[in-house]
Amino acid sequence: MEMKKVIGGFLGVLVGVLAIVAVAGAAPAEQVQPATIIRYSEPVEITGTLTVSNPGYFPQGVHIGSTTADAGGVTYFNGTIVNASEDADGNDTIPVTFGDDVRIDGIIYRSEEGGDNPLKIADSLRPTADAVYSFGTSDYQFLDAYLSGTVTAAAYAYGTAQTRYWSIGGSELIPAESEAIFTKGSGCLSSTDDSFTAPVNLPQGAVVTKLAFNYSDTDDSDEFNVGLIRSKNGADETMATAATSGSTSGWRTAEDASVVGATVDNSEYSYRTQVGDGDMNNGATHQLCAIEVSYTVTSPLP
Repeated sequence: MEMKKVIGGFLGVLVGVLAIVAVAGAAPAEQVQPATIIRYSEPVEITGTLTVSNPGYFPQGVHIGSTTADAGGVTYFNGTIVNASEDADGNDTIPVTFGDDVRIDGIIYRSEEGGDNPLKIADSLRPTADAVYSFGTSDYQFLDAYLSGTVTAAAYAYGTAQTRYWSIGGSELIPAESEAIFTKGSGCLSSTDDSFTAPVNLPQGAVVTKLAFNYSDTDDSDEFNVGLIRSKNGADETMATAATSGSTSGWRTAEDASVVGATVDNSEYSYRTQVGDGDMNNGATHQLCAIEVSYTVTSPLP
């Protein structure tokens, strides 16, 4: 009787195993279709591709790639990375945190490249090494900078030379002789016989590009000129000379852009502008109203 029970039980188990095998054989060979959650506590090694159609959760973390240098491969993400956990107040404000240096080979932007949403930085921005890296390049420059504090730098330079001007009215010129006969009015100067001069103050390192003056000349026979002069140890050197030409009614401009010794060196020279001796000798027929010196600078003025 006991032997019959043992044989009967064995046959029952065998039938059950055969039934399971039959069900498994009915499913496609590449699919596993469990009826409930699978809990597996041993390491799993997958040598092929793992495809998961629903979100996967890794509460204790996940390792992607090898820990060997330059053997990590590429990880592809199509979508947005977020930290869905909540803080103590139930707010979803905990940021995604990278616990190591981050290298990004592409462009960084928010919403869209060059869009209306600026890239926001909530921290100080500093390089990893002192005086090594640049902010922008000569070919790729930032358009504008808005700062509310102090700018500190070892040197300041413009991307391109900037044109500046020094000017003086004719009435501000000083006669070389105390007996000079002249008239001044509306910023202009007229004279019958004398030389006039005025100091020219330009920044160190500036490059003079042109001397010009505004005048009226209704005299058919005589001309007058204005010179830019630098002096050293009592010796004068003419840098540029602009002169009137002919006679005509109305205001005209004379200029000279062929400048000698154009770079200003205030440590070696003094600079002045001067109307030639005796050139303005016909009173109101010659009127000098303004002298202008054009120059360029490559750094902001002090």
